[in-house]
Amino acid sequence: MALHKSDDNVKKIVVCGNGLAAQMTVCALARQLPDQIQLTWLRIAGSEQSDIFYGNTAPPATYEFNLNLGISEPELLSGSEASFSFGTRYQNWGGAAWTQCFQQPLPIIDGVLFHHYLSQQNIFELEPFLVSAVAAQKGAFAHPPEDRRHALSRAEYGYHIDPLDWGRFFERMVPRDRVDIAAGEIADIVVHDGDIETVRLSDGRELVADLYVDGSGAGAVFLSSLGVVFKAERRLAAHMQYRPLSGAEGVVRTLTGCDFGWVSDTPLQSHVATLTVFDPQMPGQAALIAVPEGAAVAEVPIGRHPIAWAGNCVAIGQAAGVVEPLTAAPVVLLIRDVDRLLSLLPNTRDMRVESREFNRQYDEDYRNAGLFHRAFYEGHAFPDTSYWRAARAQPIDERLSAKLAQFESRGLHVAYDLEPFTQEDWLILSYGMGRRPGRYDRIADRADRDRVRQFLSGMRQDIERCVSAMPNHTDYMQNFMRYLRQQET
Repeated sequence: MALHKSDDNVKKIVVCGNGLAAQMTVCALARQLPDQIQLTWLRIAGSEQSDIFYGNTAPPATYEFNLNLGISEPELLSGSEASFSFGTRYQNWGGAAWTQCFQQPLPIIDGVLFHHYLSQQNIFELEPFLVSAVAAQKGAFAHPPEDRRHALSRAEYGYHIDPLDWGRFFERMVPRDRVDIAAGEIADIVVHDGDIETVRLSDGRELVADLYVDGSGAGAVFLSSLGVVFKAERRLAAHMQYRPLSGAEGVVRTLTGCDFGWVSDTPLQSHVATLTVFDPQMPGQAALIAVPEGAAVAEVPIGRHPIAWAGNCVAIGQAAGVVEPLTAAPVVLLIRDVDRLLSLLPNTRDMRVESREFNRQYDEDYRNAGLFHRAFYEGHAFPDTSYWRAARAQPIDERLSAKLAQFESRGLHVAYDLEPFTQEDWLILSYGMGRRPGRYDRIADRADRDRVRQFLSGMRQDIERCVSAMPNHTDYMQNFMRYLRQQET
């Protein structure tokens, strides 16, 4: 096998953007790249305006992602407004209310999935068996122990974040001696034979690289220069404002459906972030939504590019696709984009193999995340307003139809490749939205029904005892931060 020539190696990378995607990508590359690769960060003003559409929830995978970059949880909490999260509480959503909590896999009994025993026992509630959800109802939190016999060990936690503050945290974690920073306006992007050749700035400077990473937000400055056309599904607007903590905040984001869209309240360390998402074209919108003075405001198309990697340019986060921050999906997908870039970073300027695989995984990620979000709008009690009509107007993918039909028929979970949401996520959503299996797995009947009933009853009691002994989230967070400050002195 012939080795590639050294002069064909990727030696220079330019990352474009000024918001969360660029900040996170530069941090990851600067901490992971070998010293032989030169990294330049082109900061263009305005590309951070759509960052509020990343939302206020980061998934459990954040912990491992940060750790792989050499960033510990104490560093994250000490250096940002992030706080612990057990998930999101949905209210007034299609006539339903439930906690979409983070959760470890539920028990499998005699080879049969847990929820089939609920159907067998005519139990129609799932939340009493989810320690994260029960703790969220009380507003309690503690780190899950490693002892698998402990009820809390089945819990998962992520983080509440302010995406603007979070981006600044990642920026501070960038080792400055590894990055050349250029700031200014782009005057021209020279494209030749499907690749970006040169980026010319308004002050006359030129940036030349082997790989161009687009983290410029919804504008997708680099990717769009290669003729990749964004496919929009609808348009949304949002604003985010802050208020002081009252002391009664819980450990979940609270999201409430409204005629114009939805409003979420997310408790951070020192304040609550309120995000309002709405249809900017809704008749009478100005009377319904008053944008507070000083609030962060953005209006974006929801959708994505058909590919995220074209030629020698790869788009990350919102430069690839913009997702409604209804769930943790925007941050989930951003983390997966950055991880994918690190794993597929090309060795040479011939990037065809890497780009094909990146685009395959990108397509699966965004399509599967779209299935999960579309399932939120499959119900019968939604307002007849422009926001809800537009959300429900999107055609139902045949893969989602199969998921819903198989679950409602016999409780079967249909899984696809590279799904960003787990079987437990889908199960919690289905129960939350009021969907129940019409039948259960008959293999469950092999188990003695009295023994199953005792097991389920004992599980509920274990969870209740566990949660009753847990501190509330506010106290736990304050004590944890006090401990971290003491460790620093």
